Amino acid sequence: MSELVQHHITIQLKAYLSTTQTALFENWTDSLRPLYNLALGLLYEEQQRRWRTNQKFLKNYLDKSSLQTYLNEIENKPDIYPVEWHITKALPECDWLTKEENEVRKKDNTKSLACRTINRDGNFFTPIRPYWHLEEPQKLAKFKCFTNQWLISCNLLTNYHLQKLLNVNMKVRQSFISMNLMEAWKRYQKGDFRKLKFKSKRNPVISLCNKQTNRIKFDPEANNCQLLGKEFGLIEFRGLHNRHQGQIQPRNGSLTKKADGYYLNLVFQVEHKPIPDSDLQVGIDPGLVTLLTLSDGKCISNQRFLKENERHLTVLQKKLSRQTPGSKNWEKTKKALAKIHKQTADHRKYYNHKVSTHLVNKYGAIAIEDTKLTNMNKRPKAEKREDGKGYEHNGAKAKAGLNQSFHDAGLGQLRAFLESKANSYENRHIERVRANYTSQKCSRCGHTDSENRLTQASFHCLKCGLEMPADLNAAINIEQTAFGLDKS
Repeated sequence: MSELVQHHITIQLKAYLSTTQTALFENWTDSLRPLYNLALGLLYEEQQRRWRTNQKFLKNYLDKSSLQTYLNEIENKPDIYPVEWHITKALPECDWLTKEENEVRKKDNTKSLACRTINRDGNFFTPIRPYWHLEEPQKLAKFKCFTNQWLISCNLLTNYHLQKLLNVNMKVRQSFISMNLMEAWKRYQKGDFRKLKFKSKRNPVISLCNKQTNRIKFDPEANNCQLLGKEFGLIEFRGLHNRHQGQIQPRNGSLTKKADGYYLNLVFQVEHKPIPDSDLQVGIDPGLVTLLTLSDGKCISNQRFLKENERHLTVLQKKLSRQTPGSKNWEKTKKALAKIHKQTADHRKYYNHKVSTHLVNKYGAIAIEDTKLTNMNKRPKAEKREDGKGYEHNGAKAKAGLNQSFHDAGLGQLRAFLESKANSYENRHIERVRANYTSQKCSRCGHTDSENRLTQASFHCLKCGLEMPADLNAAINIEQTAFGLDKS
């Protein structure tokens, strides 16, 4: 128990930038926006090539008679399915294009590559691939798109954006691509993250980072850090001595802009003693009335942080809607709204950290329901009336309120915290259990019937007569399924 274990922690500190540093931060983030869009476009280009190469796409299914056949064939394929490819400019023959594309390219004298596609709903559209003529786009996005030589030679950026981008520190550009973009792209490829969006003025770059440890000059006694090179200067911060002791060099860091100012995030590798062994095991059923219901009968309450500020948010949103967009008062109200949302998110994150730490410290084995949060937050489909005039009421407004409650609970964040902390210890184990029939199955006799759960809160087995709260019964079923005690 005395052996020390290596562990990574992230400490967030309030940063105090000078006027020059603030202007430089805004200039660099605005300059990095076209670089982010260029690299993301190259990654999507590589993804389209992989889909087109690895799958046999059907062609010429443009008539309604064969539409259903086409949809059945592509049921397990990605959301975009090429039907016909068109090359739009006569260029030398490319080895990375198919024979059909090269033949079309020789005949046509157009400008870019496009594809006529069809999705699951039968809608046709034509996306344009802007970087089809580049070889190995993923390699370019990962290794070369931040270098001066390639940016000048590629001729893919305007002179205005290119000159602004060349003024940004190249090490900052490299860390920005490898940490901000590539890490998010890996999570997207695994299915843990939504599809990445291109940056715009309404969706700006808000973070600068540095992953090179030897280039970070960290002085905890003077409360400053040189993170982004000599051009940016020393970044002052406060509050480190209350949260971290010692002269440990941070492994990487980032400077992020938020609603109430700038924050410095530093990642340290520290040593700590492992937590004591525990023979306790528990099944967890997440919910909305109670945040977590444990199989031993305990419940963790849902704090509903957004609900507490709902009235204040409504007043500010009405005020914002009456003001002129872009005016000074409009900017003030918008900033006040952003501060409330950030405060709500911080309270939710703090609470989820406390809950996850308590569970990992107490239980040696944890089983949690593998709820598909993305599917639970989907909007209900619109249904047309029989007379063809308008649509039937599908409860979209009520479902919108339910979706807001799901987001307010932060179940996905809490599950991520639990898994991350449990996996960092060798004597802790966490497992996901499929949610199928956990609320309809009796935890005592194993009888499964939808009639067992007549209401949302109570469970009554029709076979053995067991009566208990429905969430507690589901939590016991999750524990039994995960640790080999299944009654079925």
